This record gives sequence, C-alpha cells and structure tokens, in this order.
Amino acid sequence: MKPGEWVVDVLGKPWVPGGRGPDEFDCYGLLWWVQKKYFGQTLPDFAGVNPVSMGGLKDEFEAGLGEWEPIPEPIEGCGVALSRKWRFVHHCGVYTTANRGLVVDAPDGGRVNAQTLQSLRVMGWKRIEYFVHKPKP
Repeated sequence: MKPGEWVVDVLGKPWVPGGRGPDEFDCYGLLWWVQKKYFGQTLPDFAGVNPVSMGGLKDEFEAGLGEWEPIPEPIEGCGVALSRKWRFVHHCGVYTTANRGLVVDAPDGGRVNAQTLQSLRVMGWKRIEYFVHKPKP
C-alpha cells in the first residue's frame, strides 16, 4: 500500500461518540480502525465518549508505561497524541507521510479530515507527539 492510500477510505466520515468505523468514528475509533484494517494491529478498546481523555491511552501514554511507546519521528500509520495544554493528551489522530506529512483525525462534532502539523498548531494544539502500540508478550 502506498503512503496515505488508506486516507481516502476515512475522509469525510462523521464523528460519532464511540464510533469504531467503518462509517463513523470518534478520535480513538479512527486510530483503532485504521490500525486494525490497514496495519494489522489490534489495539485495546476503551469505552466512553472521549476515550483518550478518560483513561487507557492517556494514563499509559502520560506515564510512559504500558503498551504505548512514544517515538521521536512520525511514521506511516502511527498514532498522534494532541493536547491544547502541555500536560494532558486530549485528542488523537493517525499520521500519514503522504503530502509531506498529515494528521488524519476525527474532531468532536465534525468529520474526518487531514491537516498539516502547522495547521494543527495554528488551531491551538500545542503538544503533538507520536506513538506506536507495542503489545506486551
């Protein structure tokens, strides 16, 4: 698969709380579905309207523990942790190397879109970090 080829399948799909695809997504649901369908990864699923801020990923990522491993540079399909404040992860997306790098995300109340890192920073996302899921044996 070419970089970003998967993006066309998700663009424009509506944000729905708890949406896990393929026709509707919340932010974590988008990451969960893309990882499963295109990268062969089975991520843990978290219940709740906004799973990233409610537990699981946030707690593990913030503590540097568990199955989530921060990476210094983005790679195709990796997760993107976003925060408007420096301390907490509030939102997540999926990175594609297509078009010199885009973050594909499902914003609350919107539709799945692809944005540059610069656009995300202009929108107020101060903390942008990359991560992969590494299941423990």
